[in-house]
Amino acid sequence: LLFRQMSRKNVHDSTRFNDVAAVSGLNSVAENAAEHTAEKEAVGGGKDIGFLGGVALLFNNISGPGLVTIPLLYQQAGWLTPSLCMLGCMVLSSLASQMLCQAMSTVPGNDRFQGRIEFASLAKLYFPRWAFFLTIALMTLSLIAQLVSAIVISAQTMDLALISMFHRSYAVEIYPHPGYAVADASSAASGNLSPFGDTYVITLGFAVVLAVTLPLGIFNLDDNIVVQKGAVAAMFVIFAEWFVAFFIQGLQTSRVPMYTDNQSQVLGTVLFNYAFVITVPSWLNEKHPEVSIDRTLWLSTGLATLLYAAIGVFGALAFDFPSSDSDLLDAINANTSGKLHVVSHICVYLFPAVALMSSIPVFSII
Repeated sequence: LLFRQMSRKNVHDSTRFNDVAAVSGLNSVAENAAEHTAEKEAVGGGKDIGFLGGVALLFNNISGPGLVTIPLLYQQAGWLTPSLCMLGCMVLSSLASQMLCQAMSTVPGNDRFQGRIEFASLAKLYFPRWAFFLTIALMTLSLIAQLVSAIVISAQTMDLALISMFHRSYAVEIYPHPGYAVADASSAASGNLSPFGDTYVITLGFAVVLAVTLPLGIFNLDDNIVVQKGAVAAMFVIFAEWFVAFFIQGLQTSRVPMYTDNQSQVLGTVLFNYAFVITVPSWLNEKHPEVSIDRTLWLSTGLATLLYAAIGVFGALAFDFPSSDSDLLDAINANTSGKLHVVSHICVYLFPAVALMSSIPVFSII
């Protein structure tokens, strides 16, 4: 209601309308054939992201690095509170995204999302100066947190994959002993999250991740949709293999209680996975006019939440985790054997490349 009232006031305030036009990059938007021309000539290309492309984009942004930590969370906290927290986050994030879309539609000349109103532009238009800068700071920190976690996990897993295939990975060590560093199979089996231990290094795995993701970050968002669709298809293949591994390993209900006293990690772990709302304006700017906003949002969040809960429950029932710092990828490597181990090993190394590396360009573009 507040946004609607502010919009009505803006329509009658020519000075404010000029500010809106400057923010949105649209000096005038007519509701005729010129509108179609304006869309094609606007920065970012035509609005051609379809329904499946939108679902793939949002699903990939939800299915980030936090996914592999969910099974351990179910063992530590029980199945009740993580499941309820996921359901609550799904509803709240979907409603927040719908409200954000409504706010974008109240901008003069953007009632049908003809223009390109980004998250920062909307905050600048409706918020006071201090709130605008606070919003930009929080948005930047959120993007950096998601980018750093995705890059680090992808680089570490890529180094482990290189060691598995070629028995070695290399790095330039920055601290504490500047120079040249080598990691082999014994380093990978040391129990550290990185095969290079606690040193500060620029690894060969990081260089591979950089070489793959940097070109994609240069393209427009709609140019990355093919990659997003391919990543979703590959992820479902990986998830299918994981479920096969869960049932072959055997499910033990004693591993997952209903509730425990250790609830310290629930909110932070779950909430981190639903920080996709800041990508919604960029998706709206590129989506096809006939694509339903509500259907796309609720299907994406509902499907991701269902998979989160299923992987969390069955992964926790199937595996013992090596340590309190380990994740599902570590548990699969440690508990599988024979042919299943080979296939699972491949999927463990593919998951960061598919789920995480595909989201790195998106967070860079928006």
